[in-house]
Amino acid sequence: MKYYFVDNLFEKRNALLKSDAAKPFIDDVIKKADIAIEKPVSSAKFSDFMIFFESGSRSEYEKGYFAKRNDCMYILSAYFLTNNHKYLTPLIDYINYICDEFTWCVPAHCDVHKFSTREIVERVDLFQSETVRLFSEIIMLMGNNLPSYVKERMKYEVERRVFRPIRDLETFQGPTFYWENMTNNWSAVCGAGVTLGMMCFMEDREIKTFVPRITGWMDNYLEGISDDGCCEEGISYWGYGFFHFVLLADIIKKYTKGKINYFEKEKVKNLALFNQRMILSESECVSFSDSREEFQFKIGLISHLKSIYPEIYRPSLKYGTICGNVHSTAEILWFDERYREDELHEEIVYYRDPQLFVSRQNSYSFAAKGGHNAEPHNHNDMGSFIITKGDKIILNDLGAGKYTKDYFIPDTRYNYLVTGSQGHSVPIINGTYQLPGKDRSAKNVSHSDKHFEVELQDAYKEGIIERIHRNFVLNDDSIVLTDTFIYSDKTESVTERFVSKTKPELKDGCITINDASLYFDKEKYLLTVTETSIKSHIGDIDVPVYLIDFEFTDKSIREFKLEIRL
Repeated sequence: MKYYFVDNLFEKRNALLKSDAAKPFIDDVIKKADIAIEKPVSSAKFSDFMIFFESGSRSEYEKGYFAKRNDCMYILSAYFLTNNHKYLTPLIDYINYICDEFTWCVPAHCDVHKFSTREIVERVDLFQSETVRLFSEIIMLMGNNLPSYVKERMKYEVERRVFRPIRDLETFQGPTFYWENMTNNWSAVCGAGVTLGMMCFMEDREIKTFVPRITGWMDNYLEGISDDGCCEEGISYWGYGFFHFVLLADIIKKYTKGKINYFEKEKVKNLALFNQRMILSESECVSFSDSREEFQFKIGLISHLKSIYPEIYRPSLKYGTICGNVHSTAEILWFDERYREDELHEEIVYYRDPQLFVSRQNSYSFAAKGGHNAEPHNHNDMGSFIITKGDKIILNDLGAGKYTKDYFIPDTRYNYLVTGSQGHSVPIINGTYQLPGKDRSAKNVSHSDKHFEVELQDAYKEGIIERIHRNFVLNDDSIVLTDTFIYSDKTESVTERFVSKTKPELKDGCITINDASLYFDKEKYLLTVTETSIKSHIGDIDVPVYLIDFEFTDKSIREFKLEIRL
């Protein structure tokens, strides 16, 4: 069995076990494995599966689904690292628990009211593919330590759930599976899981016939990336999708003995740099789209990219994680046992197509966007911006909310504070918010090292405002925002909204948030602060949010100015 993550598996393991840099996360993996082998594992309940179709909630079923796979990967990793046979029986139990599941597809991706039983079992989605990757990694690392009857069961389940539908597309109205033509993380994630499965469970003569199809999946993923390397899905989906793309690129490079090498492509190199360009501080990052605010990174991925591209920035390991929905042993085997963190430098970057501007300075960091309101994992957020001072966020972009059925339905998606413009630092016109759609696009975007400007009028209902010109001036220790309006005969009211997760305080004629002072003309605007909350993306926790509104007191006012002193 070929090990696709490293050239010499056991030499790498010994090097990791001797590494001081690797010790904290290796200890953490073993600790979590020891917890996993002691706790009871419940069978997947069909009643939990059906909750999604009854209420739209995903967590009841997915919590156990992902925990089972995470625990299985921890146990596998601990067995590999320690060679302790106490992990073998629990690992076999976990394998069979997963094999016994009705489907490896999650409810949000297979509608029981529309699909046949066969379609539900054979629907290759993100997590069905990740399960194949999990099983493939078990085969690669365990080898002959795993009983043949267990390996046969795994192969049987992968064959009937994944390979059969991939080969026979009549059930799914071919000629390709639905995700194969997607230009987002799906083609990379599904492609990586399926391909690694092929390498472990298929005969070589059949794998060869799939190579053009595999490279098609990779090309389609890259089609959704701008030439300058921007992942419009955001930094969280960069970590998810690009990790799997790199895994897939590694596999296909090794399988073809270097004849197909995606790492030589300029777009791939640019995309590899996206992560570090979205860092605002050591602990915070750009959270536009369905992303997180807290900076985390995959330690194995960054190590591996650094070995390919010397320009890659290595963050502090305290912000690193090897966890995901189903984290991979590649995160361990790719890790550089001599890892040392790099210094985070000032940087200014502008991505042309999504009109995304990021300025990371010593005293503060700033990010703003133009774009349009039909982007991947779209939020209605044209003109939205983020300001951080040190490791504290002054004005937030809330990032991803809790995923539910309604969260992904166009008619209800923008009712959520995190996705609608009502939860972003942008104007409210006539009490109404920005609208979704690709035609809701920013105009006349320009930038320099010290400024960013954009026109936002097309984001709103036609006719209610003639022009909204938003201009940021970046000084050494302050940012000055000026919004200039040209009213139409339908313009009735204008309110400027700003969003923070920190409670603002009004004192000495200004607003203070995390040691920053926001100055404004208090004679021109009626100030109100509303406390509300959102559900966190993970953990279903209520997170306080403060909406700071400046309502224009007179229609003669055509300009709003806010100075943020940092």
